[in-house]
Amino acid sequence: MSNKRDRKVGRPSLAEERAAVQSGGDERRAAERRRLEQHFGEETPGRALIAASWFAAGAVTLTGVIGWLVGGPFEIIAFVVSLVLFFAGLLAAMVGFVVAAARSRRDRLDLGRLALLTGIAPPRVRKSLFGALAVQVIGGLLPAIATKGLELDFGTLVPMMGVGLIFWWGAAYGDFPPLDEDGR
Repeated sequence: MSNKRDRKVGRPSLAEERAAVQSGGDERRAAERRRLEQHFGEETPGRALIAASWFAAGAVTLTGVIGWLVGGPFEIIAFVVSLVLFFAGLLAAMVGFVVAAARSRRDRLDLGRLALLTGIAPPRVRKSLFGALAVQVIGGLLPAIATKGLELDFGTLVPMMGVGLIFWWGAAYGDFPPLDEDGR
């Protein structure tokens, strides 16, 4: 009944309003894709950070699986690799924070976009970095679940490396708008 009443007054129905909002979202996403393609082109900046993230994913998975299957000294190797990658991830996050702080003087950074790379990174970079993070999570978690000892449990700390490198990439290479003249 209210639907008929709204149409008589000239108001759109809820379904029409929802459709309008969704079509606007599609247009915004397409414009964002075009902007990112124009800004980055075929170039992939920060390849070393992406490679480091995949290296960490491979290292935690390989040492965790070997430590799980063979045990003994290989569990200790997996433990050491996990701690080294965790602390390297903390360092990467700190470097990303310093880069973001320096960059915030000229660009309008957004913490949500910085951490998730939404709208600031080409899809290929975002997929690669978050794919490596997913492998780090799975590669650290499965051996930890499968064993009774504590050595392989430290593999669950390795995703800090992926998170730190994502933050660093976003701070260093993300496409953020410049600050206005008044600094806002």
